[in-house]
Order: sequence, then C-alpha cells, then structure tokens
Amino acid sequence: IYANGKPSHFVDARDKVTSNWMRYVNCAPSESEQNLVAFQFKGNIYYRSYKTIFPGTELLCWYGNEYGRELGLVRDKNLLIRPKLVNGQECFSCVYCKSSFTTAVYNVRHLLRMHGRNKLSQTDIQVLDAWLRKNDAEEYSKERQKKRYIGVKNHSEQPTKPNKNFQYEGPHQNAEEKLWKENNLYCTNSKSAVYKSKHEGEKCYKCDVCDYACNTSGYLKTHKRIHTGEKCFKCDVCDYAFNTSSNLKTHKRIHTGEKSYKCDVCDYASIDWGNLQKHKRIHTLEKCFKCDVCDYACNQSGTLKRHKRIHTGEKCYKCDVCDYACNQSCALRKHKRIHTGEKCFKCDVCDYAFNTSSNLKTHKRIHTGEKCYKCDVCDYASNDWGNLQRHKRIHTGEKCYKCDVCDYACNSSGNLKTHKRIHTGEKCYKCDVCDYASNHSCALKTHKRIHTGEKCYKCDVCDYACNQSGYLKTHKRIHTGEKCYKCDVCDYASNQSGALKTHKKKHTEKFLEKIE
Repeated sequence: IYANGKPSHFVDARDKVTSNWMRYVNCAPSESEQNLVAFQFKGNIYYRSYKTIFPGTELLCWYGNEYGRELGLVRDKNLLIRPKLVNGQECFSCVYCKSSFTTAVYNVRHLLRMHGRNKLSQTDIQVLDAWLRKNDAEEYSKERQKKRYIGVKNHSEQPTKPNKNFQYEGPHQNAEEKLWKENNLYCTNSKSAVYKSKHEGEKCYKCDVCDYACNTSGYLKTHKRIHTGEKCFKCDVCDYAFNTSSNLKTHKRIHTGEKSYKCDVCDYASIDWGNLQKHKRIHTLEKCFKCDVCDYACNQSGTLKRHKRIHTGEKCYKCDVCDYACNQSCALRKHKRIHTGEKCFKCDVCDYAFNTSSNLKTHKRIHTGEKCYKCDVCDYASNDWGNLQRHKRIHTGEKCYKCDVCDYACNSSGNLKTHKRIHTGEKCYKCDVCDYASNHSCALKTHKRIHTGEKCYKCDVCDYACNQSGYLKTHKRIHTGEKCYKCDVCDYASNQSGALKTHKKKHTEKFLEKIE
C-alpha cells in the first residue's frame, strides 16, 4: 500500500483466517496473459476483471515490469531469439507458440508477423525490427551463396535443358524437362523466387482492375476482395464481417474489452495499433499531414482530408429533407436535428434542452455566472462569444447589416430582421386577449401588461409605478428638475416631448395671425 507516493505497508494473505479469495490471485507470466487489473482505493487493494474469465481459468494480474523482474518473469529482449540445442543441432524456438526455425532471422520474422499485434509490446517490435534490418541482408546473402553452391555441385549430374522444338515420343515425353526443373533448385523454387522478389522490390502480382501491385499472391488475393466486396471473415458475436483476418481480430477486441496497445506517457489504451500511433502524436506534437495549398498541418490523414474540402468547395454531405449541404459528417448530423426536433443535450439544473453540445455549454454559464468573453475597451462581459462580437461593433461603429429597401443599417442581424417588417407590414406578434399585433416581441410584451395590470417599473423617490421604462424615465425628471426639451423660438423648456409640441403650436398660431 502506498501513501503520498511512498510505500506504507503491505497486505499479508498467507493466513487463511484473515484473508479472502483474493489470496489466490497470482502474478501473470506476461502482461498479455493477465485477466485482472489491480487498483488501490482508500487503503485497500481491489481487483477488476477486464476480459471474460471462463470457469477453471487461473486468476492472473500483472503488477508491472519492476515487480516482474524481482520474480524472474520479465526476460531480456535477446531471450526472444536465444538458440537451443536439439539433438546436437542449433534451432530457434518461438517463446509464444510451438514453431521452431533453423536461423534467428526466420524466428524474428515469425515473431513480428504472427505475434506483433497481440503479444509483443511496441518496444519489442522496435528492437526486433532494428535487429532484422541489421542481420537480414547478411542472412540472405548466405542463403543465396549456399543455393548457388548446391547448383554448381550438382551441375555435372544435371541434364542440359531440352530444346523447345524437340518432342519426345511415348508416355514419358516430358520426363527430361521435369527432371531438369526439379534439380535446378535456385532457378525454379517458388519460395526462393518470392523471397528474392521481396528484397529486390519486384512486384510481379498485379491487379487487373486497378494499379495495385505486390510481391506475393496472398496479398493480391486479399486486395481483390476490395473490388468483389467479399467479406469472408465474420464475427461470431455480432453481424460484422471483414475481408481480412487481421481486421476481424482487431474487431473482436471490442467484445472482449482487451486493449493491448497502451500509451507509455498517459493512461490511453486502444484495441488497434494504428490508433495508438495517432494518439502518440498528441504527446510528440508531430503534424506529419500538411496541406499543399495553405500552411495548415495536422496529425491525422482524415482531418487533412476534411480540411482540403475548404479549398475545393466540395460538400459531399447533403440533407435528404432540404437543400443543406456541408463538408463534414458531424455538421450534417447536427443539421438533421432541426428537422427531427431531437434535443439530446439536456441541462442538469433546469429543463432546457439543446440539439448541440456547444449551445448547452453556453447555457450552463447562466447557472454558474461565468462570463469568459470580456471586452478589451470597456467593462462589458458575456457568456457567449457571439454577443461579445455584436457588442464590439458599438465601439467600432461598424454597421454591417444593411436594408436593401432603404438606407437603414445596424450592427446585428436580429435588428435588421425586425426592421424589414416595417416594409413588409408583417406583424407576427399577436395578443391573445385583444386584436393588438406588433412586429416586435418587446412591444407585445409591453402591451400585455395593460391586461395583467403589472407595473414593474417603480420610482425610488415616490410611490409612482408604471408598465413601461419610458414612462418611468419621464417621471424621474420631475424629481431631478431636468428639462431636456427646449423650444428653438423662445426660452421655453419642458421635461416632456408632448408639452414642447403643444407649446410650439402657440408660435405657429401667432405666426398665422400676423400673416392674415
């Protein structure tokens, strides 16, 4: 048991009286064979199973490389290819299966090809791959010289190759040609030809549908399933099917929960080696996929593919209800929720629900009071980025939304939408008590206070109350003595625009009398 990162004490399970079934959990010979995971919680040790444990299976847990070395379970890397003497001859046996090989090179090839995905760690693969690059060329040259020696040694016993135009008579007419092919091992052996083609880069197996070419018939056979659509490897748990056995093997880890590819920096684990390589680029900050149009770079090929659609203008994801089209599947998925009315992102404080996670995140700031978007000119702060952009237009004086009928311009799309109703005469906000209708929601809200009798605007000097902020503002001028409406003919001033209008009529009447 560890306390503050330092060893504190240990749990002794030797006494059956003071221990339980967990005393039978043993240390696994290797990390891949474990079926339990140990973890510490509140001073105790617990075990959690992470794969199916069948009856009669031993409970095994891997306690780390350091503890494994103390028990003699973790071996050095070179023991994977250490030779053994069998009947006085040296052979190399696989440590994971019953296969044996005459040379270390064949053994290493077998380890990488057969056990590279589920048995060997990433470090093991790197060590063995480096060893193979160093020793493979030397082994190949030895094998080639050996076969040439066999060919020279038996040259005197081999018949010359028969003439193509010469025909034998009788049932054994091809006997001499068959004998020549069997004895000429280096030239006609198919395995040697495949081995030779791998190292010389020759790709003699070509697809008759596309430009794909490879150096083995097995790879070509697997490739052709892409064109035929054949999926002969089927999962025995679900309905998934694949065209390669490796893909099926990777898929089965979803059902077993096995995540054999682990990150050596954080706790990330994956069922696929490729996903682990993508994840590691987060730590290394490597961005190996670069756009050939702009300076954009990323760490995944799929992300680069989506980015390139910005330059090409390709919108391959189209809505089957309206004309909406976009260049990303996630954007189309969000758009479809508009038609279905689905709101799968719900607030855990109130009853609000949204169709996007970003809207929910913004809404939650109402409850927390967080205002992370601040104006760098004044003290204004908002919980929404869009609101901050609209506010900044007050300082810049920018009015980017213009009416196409008159010269009206404003700094928000909502104000322009409301203004356009003046030209269309649309009054979409209607009172449910009387026939009143308005083109603005605020006007309808103010009107409804007439029916409810609500007077929410109160004077803080006297008992006056009203249902509109404008009325309260006019009333307060009585207490302040402010007279902001002044006559441009005489010295008259008033605190109400209506009183000034009435006063101006007197000047107009006097002017008309003088004319008469």
